[in-house]
Amino acid sequence: MAIQNQKLLIHKEPSDASSEVPTASDIEVWLVSHISELLEIEPKEIDVHKPFTYYGLSSIEGVLLAADLEEWLGHSLDATLVWDYPTIEVLVRYLSEQLTLASIILSSPPSFDLSDNMEEITL
Repeated sequence: MAIQNQKLLIHKEPSDASSEVPTASDIEVWLVSHISELLEIEPKEIDVHKPFTYYGLSSIEGVLLAADLEEWLGHSLDATLVWDYPTIEVLVRYLSEQLTLASIILSSPPSFDLSDNMEEITL
């Protein structure tokens, strides 16, 4: 399934710059735990390969899950995240890739040289 036009908006405060990026494992554990609490089922009953709808996740619960995940990660996420990435496995992969990319962007200073586009002007 190809998902297009998805965004992970970067909202980091300077104090967050030194914080660790959650690993795929961290995200998976958080999702399993959170879904377990949200749907009142045991964590061991959750299969990361099964769609969220298998567990009866409603649209309201999906939006709540995305909002809680956004707060935990400190990044803006689409409210439709659980429908765009319908299993824990696929969602974890997406988020892990996006967070890694965001951390690279935030930790790397821009590298460009404006001198090629400048002319010397004598006054």
